[in-house]
Amino acid sequence: MDMDMNTNMEAEVEVKKKKKPSKKKKTIIIIAAIILAVLLIVGAVFLIIANLPQNVAISAITGFADDLLAREELKPLAQMAEKGSLEFSVKDIQTSDGYAPIGDTSISGKVYFSKDAFMLKGLKLTTGNVNVKGDVYVSNEMIYVKEDEILEGTYGVKFEDLADDLEDSIFAPDSGSMYALEEEVFDMLVSVAESTENSKDARADAEKLTETVVKDLWDIVVEHAEIEAEYTSTRLNGKKTNVRLVSIVIDDDAMVAIIEDAYEYLCDSEDIKDFLEKYGSGLSDIIGEGEDIVDVYEELLEEYEESVEMLCENIEDSFETITINIYTPHLTSTLLKLELEVGGDTLFTLDCGEKGIKDTDKVTVEAAGFVLTYNVKTSDDSKYNAVMEVEAYGETVFELSININKKKEAYTITASMGTYEYTVKGDWSQDGDITEFTIDSITSNVDGYESSITMKCSFTIDTDDKIPEPKKNFDTVADITEADIERWMYNIERLYSMDY
Repeated sequence: MDMDMNTNMEAEVEVKKKKKPSKKKKTIIIIAAIILAVLLIVGAVFLIIANLPQNVAISAITGFADDLLAREELKPLAQMAEKGSLEFSVKDIQTSDGYAPIGDTSISGKVYFSKDAFMLKGLKLTTGNVNVKGDVYVSNEMIYVKEDEILEGTYGVKFEDLADDLEDSIFAPDSGSMYALEEEVFDMLVSVAESTENSKDARADAEKLTETVVKDLWDIVVEHAEIEAEYTSTRLNGKKTNVRLVSIVIDDDAMVAIIEDAYEYLCDSEDIKDFLEKYGSGLSDIIGEGEDIVDVYEELLEEYEESVEMLCENIEDSFETITINIYTPHLTSTLLKLELEVGGDTLFTLDCGEKGIKDTDKVTVEAAGFVLTYNVKTSDDSKYNAVMEVEAYGETVFELSININKKKEAYTITASMGTYEYTVKGDWSQDGDITEFTIDSITSNVDGYESSITMKCSFTIDTDDKIPEPKKNFDTVADITEADIERWMYNIERLYSMDY
């Protein structure tokens, strides 16, 4: 019996020994706990910072543009402008009695868009006896034009070589050409050309500078304005909704301090001066010989010092408090409503509804006695109906209705203003990245008199269409001869005389 008890006790002790975590496991558990605690603290700090009133306000304003472009109606255009294309064809425009207001003119082509470049490819313009065909390419590195009727070739500019090309061209003062420019004008062109060599870098630096300046100026506003947040309720599209209200209040003292500090910031900013020093050489020659662009900038600000002081004095004498009210959901910075008050009077209101501008069916803007309302009546797989209305002091002065029948692949747009009414009709279809529509007719009704124009206009939007590779070789400024210019002038005169 005693032996059994001893055996059981030894077994329990052995089990306990097995369940006890090792020192290595303890270390891992402690490290994991520390990491989890740090992540929770970082997350909490991030949420606190993100939900500070000043950060909510700036996020709501900056995010509004992105949300607007993400709407169903605008998204294809926004995506097209970023990395897509627009193909177009316009021809056969004539009135109901067979009159062609622009003759047999037709135009077609395809425009490609990207972040850093733009290309118009396959342009065809026909009017009378004139038939122009060509391409255009524009980017941060170069520009060229290909055209066969007038230019009879491809001519362009590579920015990094432009200054040297000018020196070797018929436009140089010592070229002996009849097209040689005066020394002063030519030197100015060369200086501008030299400043464009780093156009890509200048654009990137300009974007960084803009972000820095905007942030610094916003910090000045935050420092002096009264910014508060509270949870309350307001009417969004007529419906009472719980929201977070961020109010930015700027009284006369705050406005004076903001203007003075902003002016001092612009005077002292090394970021601005460094940018001007780096990229302002071309502007210096335009301003005047020997003028340094930074000196010009500083002198300009000095000239405005007295005006700034007078402005601040006037504000102290007669300034009405400005209040900007920004309404968002409790936990996000989506802009739902924006109000601008001056002296207690509301001068501007933007109401995006409880879903925000991206998904709302109704947007209302009120300002100076005018009320603009955009209302999506229906939006589904079969149709899309929306109405935009403008009221002035309670009376409708303009109305635009958009009706798309997705099953029949047709649309009608009607605009009316008083006794004037215009109706546009055509086909419409959308499939994946492709949106196609035509303009078949435009009918006008003015004081009861109706007339119409028919046409063959087609447009194709592709939201994912890579821009073609540009030409690598083309004639530059240095390759242009006197004979080329004379030939171009002759071609223009010839086409003009043929058309008339």
